[in-house]
Amino acid sequence: MKNNYITNEKIPEVDLMSVSINKISGKAAGPGTPADLTVSTVKFKNSPGLSEDDGASSIKFDGMCNGMVSPFTAPGDVKNGYVIVPTTFMPNGMDLAEITQRWKDSSAFMSGGSTAT
Repeated sequence: MKNNYITNEKIPEVDLMSVSINKISGKAAGPGTPADLTVSTVKFKNSPGLSEDDGASSIKFDGMCNGMVSPFTAPGDVKNGYVIVPTTFMPNGMDLAEITQRWKDSSAFMSGGSTAT
């Protein structure tokens, strides 16, 4: 500043707002979004609005086999989880078919079966 190489310019403030988003989908948290899948962040006030998350269904499952809870499931093995429907980030949904197919393939792999494409 002594030799006028650096000036003390005022930096304009940026209008930000706080938003809650789903940790998995990156979309705006909706009424069906579980609290433990929601995170708070900021966005520019004048940026386009976020599409709303469809939410997730809460389920209980057997942690030993990742299947349904039965009368024989030990109480310590009952785990909480969520059923999440695959969604798209693309405005026209063009990537949803690929996401859905990958989900089917991974489900088939985990169950030892195969899927028809």
